[in-house]
Amino acid sequence: MNRNKILSLVCGLLILVICTAVPLPSLDPDTPFTAAMLRHVGLLLIAAPLLAMAIPADNGMRKPLMSLSRLTAHHPSIAWVAGILTMWLWHLPIFYNLPANGGGILSCSPFLPAHGSAAILAAQAATAAATLPASFATISLPTSITAIIPWIHTPSLLLAGFIFCWPLVTPYPSLRLPALHSILYLASACVACSLAGLLITYAPQGMYRGVTIHDQQSGGLIMWVPCCFLYLSASMTLLIRWLSLKETVNLIHS
Repeated sequence: MNRNKILSLVCGLLILVICTAVPLPSLDPDTPFTAAMLRHVGLLLIAAPLLAMAIPADNGMRKPLMSLSRLTAHHPSIAWVAGILTMWLWHLPIFYNLPANGGGILSCSPFLPAHGSAAILAAQAATAAATLPASFATISLPTSITAIIPWIHTPSLLLAGFIFCWPLVTPYPSLRLPALHSILYLASACVACSLAGLLITYAPQGMYRGVTIHDQQSGGLIMWVPCCFLYLSASMTLLIRWLSLKETVNLIHS
């Protein structure tokens, strides 16, 4: 494993630990939604791509990874939908509003309890009950299901991020998407995330349980601006590499 892959592995694991073991809501008990959004973005758009880039071509799972690479090379829309749809689904109010100690079930890491004093949590629950639309307040799932949701949503984000970036970073260069296709792939993802962030930012207060309008808007802006910055930065990097390669080829032939 070369130095770049080792660096990607270390950074990816560090982001993964931060997203799953650090109690971000405790930094500000009034912003659980913002903390959850930071965690989601860190898992799907930072940790997962870094861990994917750390995989060498010669590895113990070469056969299944080659199969995945062939699938995403011929059908990149599958990887695109896996990443974008997962991000959208986990930010629907129906999932966030499932009760967890008075706040949202996804407002804290699955390895940590919900943060904040009992008085704060009680106040959040009272506010949510008063402001939550009836169509959302009456939604309920069996306890057996709500108990496992916090444990599957983090791995699902990590897996979705891995699949989404795989057509771009697979260790088998011949199975990567062409540069211009990759740019379109990322640009369309930017549009999808911007739309989700826009809807969250301007959604009416009370859509998310125990979340103030300022917290909701901050979370929506995180999905809207930093996510697009990541997508566009990757797009510009690919474009610069493609132009440099094209210029080199032209110089060789001239």
